[in-house]
Amino acid sequence: MMAREKTTPPKTNRRGTILRETIRHETIRLETGRGHAVAARALALVGTPFKLGGRDPADGIDCIGLAALALDRTDDLPGGYRLNAGDEAPWETWFAAHGFDAVESPALPGDVYLVAPGPLHRHLLIVVRGGFVHAHAGLRRTVFLPGCALPEDAPPWPVLSLWHERSL
Repeated sequence: MMAREKTTPPKTNRRGTILRETIRHETIRLETGRGHAVAARALALVGTPFKLGGRDPADGIDCIGLAALALDRTDDLPGGYRLNAGDEAPWETWFAAHGFDAVESPALPGDVYLVAPGPLHRHLLIVVRGGFVHAHAGLRRTVFLPGCALPEDAPPWPVLSLWHERSL
């Protein structure tokens, strides 16, 4: 993950969790309309059938299709199905080139987690209030995964990176 410069020590709550605050104007992580719109588009896809390599909700989607549709960025995705190769570099490059910053928790609605549910398996999840939306291959549909009761809650799999779209 990219390190963020800090000009002042971060403020924490009583439990020691770093509060959302800005370090520089480029990295202000406010709950903006854009993040909530991404989360709303992801929630609207819950129940959509799962299809490996799918990018069209009418036929089925996978986690890449879910992220592309939720982020409203269906073009210029990394080619092929790269998340099962254990290589997150193409996605980290794509996120960075498309206006996203790798950030530390807490996650905000509309942020995207890149996780490792298996040794060579990579998976994308969209953060929504109260949990995550992801394309579940085992259940053969896009589902809401509860679990984000607190902003610092993380997905049930090892987190490789968390991406937040830069505000314009």
